[in-house]
Amino acid sequence: MKSAFDLAMERLGGAMEHLTAEQKKQLAELNSIYEAKMAQAKLRTDEQLRQLHSDAEKQDAVRQELAGELARLTGERDSRKDELRHRFKTG
Repeated sequence: MKSAFDLAMERLGGAMEHLTAEQKKQLAELNSIYEAKMAQAKLRTDEQLRQLHSDAEKQDAVRQELAGELARLTGERDSRKDELRHRFKTG
């Protein structure tokens, strides 16, 4: 008997993919790499914001820059995960 989750996944276009332990490890490593990159970007931004404590306009620009960098890193991570999953399927 299928779970509600499996049924929902089928309705959305496919069954839940089954990954080996090694494949899960590769995806987790990729997540870890990008989490570290995002943390570094946040730390850099925090330091810049401390230096700009009296300039609200420049602080806003720095925050917008961070948002853009985080979005870029998220997109890059997701693309790389999709590439990995594709390789998993094709061998």
